[in-house]
Amino acid sequence: MVTMNKKWMMSIVSIFISLVVLSSAIAVGVLAKKQFHLNNQRQTVMAKETIPKATNKKMYKEIDQMLKKNHFNGNVYVLYKNKEIMNQAYGYASPDHSKRLTKDSMYLIGSSNKMLTGMLIKQLELDGKINVNDPVKKYIPNFPYVTIRIKDLLLHQSGLQPFKAREAGPGLDGAVKKIIENGVNPKNYGKFVYRDVNYILLAKVIENVTHQPYEVVLQNNVFKPLHLNQSGFFDNPNFKRYFVTGLKYSNNQWIYDPAQFLDRFYGAGNVYMSSKDIGQFANQFIHGKLFNPVVMQQILSNDFTEQAYRYGFYKKPGYYRMRGYFFDTDSVCWFNRNVVVVLNNNKLKPSEIKNNENLLGKIFKKVEKNMNQKAYQ
Repeated sequence: MVTMNKKWMMSIVSIFISLVVLSSAIAVGVLAKKQFHLNNQRQTVMAKETIPKATNKKMYKEIDQMLKKNHFNGNVYVLYKNKEIMNQAYGYASPDHSKRLTKDSMYLIGSSNKMLTGMLIKQLELDGKINVNDPVKKYIPNFPYVTIRIKDLLLHQSGLQPFKAREAGPGLDGAVKKIIENGVNPKNYGKFVYRDVNYILLAKVIENVTHQPYEVVLQNNVFKPLHLNQSGFFDNPNFKRYFVTGLKYSNNQWIYDPAQFLDRFYGAGNVYMSSKDIGQFANQFIHGKLFNPVVMQQILSNDFTEQAYRYGFYKKPGYYRMRGYFFDTDSVCWFNRNVVVVLNNNKLKPSEIKNNENLLGKIFKKVEKNMNQKAYQ
């Protein structure tokens, strides 16, 4: 009887242990299932968050496919009727792929800087501090070429010779001194011959008229009022971690091409901006955030000039264009009242330089043509 009780008790204990193990297994399974569902939910949320809420997802995906098909390495920003369609980074900032590009990446915008300078000149003109028909000498007293006007600088019709930054002294004053020394080619006076020197001189005009450094004037009159918080100069320590260095293809490999002598390019090419800030600047300009409708008409019409280039940007059929290529960084923006597209690229072989703008053109036309269609509503 005692033996039977012991066996019975042992059986009870075995059954109890089995039930505990089974319960634990079920509990672990339930927790694992819950965790699986939670992970799936997180992944779903993350996937959804890759496309901003304000975008048109269909257009976003189509542009994304175009960029990936073209092995695009850089940043893209797209607006349609003031709504953000896309703000995305693709690829790497470093040749060894150790550092990725981000939405905050800031590019050397090169000659797109000239449009910023053009806006400052127009503001000073409206304030009565500059007359574009005045000789440059009125604003830069040691400038010896008395026939060259402010307007000639704005339109690249001065005939001034190009300069090599490495041969100039430091800073804006060093650049101006070298530009004056290099002189004028009389055959080019009155003709459109694109030269950085024209807008470098305009930066000096701005400084002399305002009695402030060019960078302070730009910050106070464009960056701040337009809330361009990811825009600054080459030597701004607060932004340096965001600066993108151009990459060049040399000896069958990609290497850094660090920008040099940027202190000699005030007014013409030493500003860094994020793709979003470039797009926001263009969009706010074309919608009259800097100037009233009458002034905008003056800037955009052929009354000021019949040539495409004016105030640092180009007037094209159906859109406006600003572009800079400097130290293997390409920055292009096309815009009109409905569409803004910005492409910044830091990785182009010499034979591929035109590809960036060609790709931008396709994106611009696609957005302009399709966004009104029902399928994209």
